[in-house]
Amino acid sequence: MYIYSVIKFVIDQCENLISLELVMCRIGKDFEYDILKWPNLKKLNLRNSILLSSNIDLMVPFENFCHLQYLALSDFGLSSLNCDSLLGCNYLTHILIEKIKGLGLEFINKLILSKQKIIKTLHIYGGNSINDYTLKLLSNCVSLNDLAIVRCENLTDKGFISLTQLNNLQHLQIWNNNNFTETGILQVLGSPSIKQLKSLSLSRIQNVTPVSVDLLSEYYKNLKFLALYHCPKIIHTDYEKQLKSKFRNIDVVLY
Repeated sequence: MYIYSVIKFVIDQCENLISLELVMCRIGKDFEYDILKWPNLKKLNLRNSILLSSNIDLMVPFENFCHLQYLALSDFGLSSLNCDSLLGCNYLTHILIEKIKGLGLEFINKLILSKQKIIKTLHIYGGNSINDYTLKLLSNCVSLNDLAIVRCENLTDKGFISLTQLNNLQHLQIWNNNNFTETGILQVLGSPSIKQLKSLSLSRIQNVTPVSVDLLSEYYKNLKFLALYHCPKIIHTDYEKQLKSKFRNIDVVLY
């Protein structure tokens, strides 16, 4: 893992960067000032990087990067103090901020509304930052093909079912929910638009049942990745022993 003094020496030699990826690096506080050198950045990727000190806050001034199209963050760089600056990035189509906690519901809804016509990828933490109305807003994102929400405790069938309106969705991760009913899950999984998925993760979803999984095995012909971590009505049951035989055509099945 590279320390920031080494990173800074290297990137200081670059004058016209449009793509910056610092993955698994140690990032210093100076980064939020150093990055201003590249106002034409189109891609910023800080995934799996860490801050040099846990006692500092690093806030990227996103208002300075009006050309940004791709943003992937670790658990820093965006907070309630600078999140509104992201709303002005009018070309941002890929947003991967699933490790950022504490973003307000109002902000997440405004972010989706501001990118509704262009967004293709959205990975967010969720929790108190989303509700059923948030998913209704997402259902109108016509270009969305990759959606991940890590914490979905507050969602109900009403929000989940609205995702069936997404006709271009290829990758879906919905984790941690006890509210979805088996009937609601089956309605979503039975939708023609959802059947086109290439990857699906329903980890820690209370009411994923053998009936749901049978539906997946029979109708999901494009599915290459399936995760069913800690689904209590599947795992440690007699049905679990049948999973490998049911999904021989899927490259990866995790449970």
